[in-house]
Amino acid sequence: MIASIPKQARIYSNWPHVVQYLTGHVAVGLPWLQSMKTFEPNLSLGTELEDVGRVVGSQDTYLVMFDAAGVYPVAGEPYLARYVRIDSLRTAPGGRIARLLPR
Repeated sequence: MIASIPKQARIYSNWPHVVQYLTGHVAVGLPWLQSMKTFEPNLSLGTELEDVGRVVGSQDTYLVMFDAAGVYPVAGEPYLARYVRIDSLRTAPGGRIARLLPR
């Protein structure tokens, strides 16, 4: 399923290194909800999500979410949905893929 994403597309993921391992396609990690060192909230989360929204408005963009990665505190679908539209959700065992569109 991941391999069907166009090579020129931007991919955001909660496990970007796995996307690259499986497909050779570079993926970008989602913004963290908190610091992994101090566990303090990410005070720049809104700005980082706005940046995702800007990319979605200028480039073909997809979201790849792995279920097993749920222990990492990243801004997943509920957070992204405030800044972009999440469309064409495809699920498979272990995760899901969606196309991200401008709001």
